[in-house]
Amino acid sequence: MQLKKRHIKIIVGNDYKKVFESKQAPGFLRIDFEIKKYSNTSTYGMNTANIELYNLNEESNRMLVGKELPVIIEAGYEGSEAIIFNGRIGSSVKIKKSPEHPDIVTNLLCAAGFKTVQHYVVSRAVKNMEIKDFLKSICSNVEIIDENLQKVKAPITADFVVDLNGNQIQGNTGERTFDDTFVDVLTKLSNEFYFDFQIGEDKVLFRPREMQTKHTITPDNGLIGIPEITELGVDLRTFFNPGLETGDAFTLESKYSNFKLGALEFLDRTDVSGMFNARKVNNKNRYAGSYRILELIHKCSSNTNDWQTEITASNYKLNDMTVRKQ
Repeated sequence: MQLKKRHIKIIVGNDYKKVFESKQAPGFLRIDFEIKKYSNTSTYGMNTANIELYNLNEESNRMLVGKELPVIIEAGYEGSEAIIFNGRIGSSVKIKKSPEHPDIVTNLLCAAGFKTVQHYVVSRAVKNMEIKDFLKSICSNVEIIDENLQKVKAPITADFVVDLNGNQIQGNTGERTFDDTFVDVLTKLSNEFYFDFQIGEDKVLFRPREMQTKHTITPDNGLIGIPEITELGVDLRTFFNPGLETGDAFTLESKYSNFKLGALEFLDRTDVSGMFNARKVNNKNRYAGSYRILELIHKCSSNTNDWQTEITASNYKLNDMTVRKQ
């Protein structure tokens, strides 16, 4: 795998008033950040960013500390940068990290869509309404834009089951009442109509759950260490990859794996590729499979070795191919 020059840019403010923008000159400013992103945002799983800016001047500190301002994080590699976070500062503080080091760090704790997640309640009754129309209407009520919402054929009814394409296969035409938080309503409908969503600062991103894999993760293109097989699916680390997104399906290729199944943990270091030749079983890629990303954590620094993405993923067949009756 060929690594290119790192790129990190922090922008605070908006198009009308840009308060702060980090410069790209090497060594000009140390920037560390940790971004957590979740498939199907919840009150306990909002997309968040913890940003550390080292040794800012007093003017920059005054503009940032104590302000609830929009924040954009752009990162990647030279020539392939991407916006990986768009939110708002929730709290900020200037600290000295330890007595041994002279660095003064401005710490920005940010979240995306906090007010929407916390305060908006959906209270309405619908009858035979297309899901796409219902989702657009509730997004309009909170003044956010819906993006990439694919056409889903099934209407919302009081009792139904849908297939993997969103087609209604049984149900009635009774009225259905919603009286819950915006996030809880989206969570229930996402399980019924087989889509994922993320709540940003000014938009909701909808994505259909598809079986086609978008990425292949191997030791040759960024896999770090040995994946850990879990009860849910797999946990793994890669070099920082701004192209990964929650909800993405990927194929994992790895000969070895650790296991973490509840309280039971053990290591697998055995290459058994030649054990079953008599039965003509090729087992050189024992832990290859398709998974869907549930959680992403980007841990990056402009000046240290931290430059990785941690992935929590579910086994596609076990966790995503069953559409539940509500």
